[in-house]
Amino acid sequence: MCKYAISTEEEYLMNKDIDYRIYLTFLKDSTYNKNLDFRYVYNSNYYLNKNYFLGKLNISKGNLNKLIKNFLKFNLIEKDTVLNENFELKQIYRFNELNNNFVLLSDKEVEKLLTLTSNEIKTYLILRYLLADIKEKNIELGYIAKNIGLSELNTTRTIKKYIDNLKENNLIEYNYYFEFIENKNIKRYKFRIKE
Repeated sequence: MCKYAISTEEEYLMNKDIDYRIYLTFLKDSTYNKNLDFRYVYNSNYYLNKNYFLGKLNISKGNLNKLIKNFLKFNLIEKDTVLNENFELKQIYRFNELNNNFVLLSDKEVEKLLTLTSNEIKTYLILRYLLADIKEKNIELGYIAKNIGLSELNTTRTIKKYIDNLKENNLIEYNYYFEFIENKNIKRYKFRIKE
């Protein structure tokens, strides 16, 4: 089973110029070089298959080019070269190594995430990262909103929609309870990653 390393660094998750659905699609169609331990996409394959990406992602050519430039700009990928099986030097987009703050996603998780929006994917990545070593945890919706670059003021409705979609796609489970604090009932959420 393939595993895909996805960054949960705050600088990426909060950045509105990085579309995680596009990045995940690009990563999913990459090749793993086990000798050098990195993933890559041949530049020629990307350009030859651009219509495939445009159809799959339902975006314009200009928007896709802009997003790829953003991946380069924010150092998620870099241009490089590699010897192919015929010992020809080929240009590639190389996915940069992630040192910390990342999660490993399975093929199954990636397939489910590709049906969601970038913010829903970011929400899942935060939950997955926070729940990496424990079965369940209380996580404030405001914390999620802040860490995906949204205002904490509109969290309840927006983040609730995201977590409901994640639950519908069998990626997470959650329940809630009320805690009485300073004469108010505060709604608390407890999350679990679906096995």
